[in-house]
Amino acid sequence: MVNYFLFTLLALILLVIVINRWLVTSIIYAINNNLTINGGFLSYMWIYKEVFFDKDYQTKQNLDNTIILDIGANVGVFSLWINDNYKNTTVYSFEPVPDLYKSTLENTKKCQKNNNHFIVNDFGLSNKNEDITIKYFPNASGLSTAFHDIDDKEAAFGKMGNFLERQVWHAVTREQIDLNVKVRRIEDYLVENNINEVSLCKIDVEGSEENILKGFGSKINIVKEYIIEVENYRPGVLNRMKNMLSNYDIDIDCSECQWTVMHAIRR
Repeated sequence: MVNYFLFTLLALILLVIVINRWLVTSIIYAINNNLTINGGFLSYMWIYKEVFFDKDYQTKQNLDNTIILDIGANVGVFSLWINDNYKNTTVYSFEPVPDLYKSTLENTKKCQKNNNHFIVNDFGLSNKNEDITIKYFPNASGLSTAFHDIDDKEAAFGKMGNFLERQVWHAVTREQIDLNVKVRRIEDYLVENNINEVSLCKIDVEGSEENILKGFGSKINIVKEYIIEVENYRPGVLNRMKNMLSNYDIDIDCSECQWTVMHAIRR
């Protein structure tokens, strides 16, 4: 009976691993590259899944020899994906949480190859230059947000997550820290650094995507392609962002989903 139970348990574990190969590959990737992972390993694994496995930020462009923006860098997973797949790129990343900024800085330095260059900035972006307080989750850094409406987010997640996922959510969001961070307008940064053409801008910022898009100001059209994770449970945000990108052809993964990815390519 005991042997049968162990065999069944191992078979179930193997089945979970086969179905969710990203669980294993994310661990192998972290070990092979000696990644510095602050902000919770589960959060890193989920972001790895989005970037490397689900290919949420896949583009048809050849990004060799281009400028890229990584807004909401977390521990630098998207920058590392760029590093693995393209050469001669310059990636400007933005991460206001000190622990996550440190991870991105260290990971892009130790993994740098293909003549790629990484400029890591220790502040966030918005439609104003100011200091704000964000809600930081040390065990689930990918959920950290400038919007203190975690209950609304949890309710939205509850409509799509299964029982196990909701239990994990409760566990990893139990510890919360209010952090004072600096945010800037991206338009000012682009002017200061004489950046006049951006091939790809990835935005994953847990609710601040609309304010960041506003912060591009007169520079909004210098970006050839935006790929933006949108918290679609916030009323009207998707339509307002589409209106701001009036010079772009827009494709949305799932306009009815609580979370979705918007792809916008300049005409």
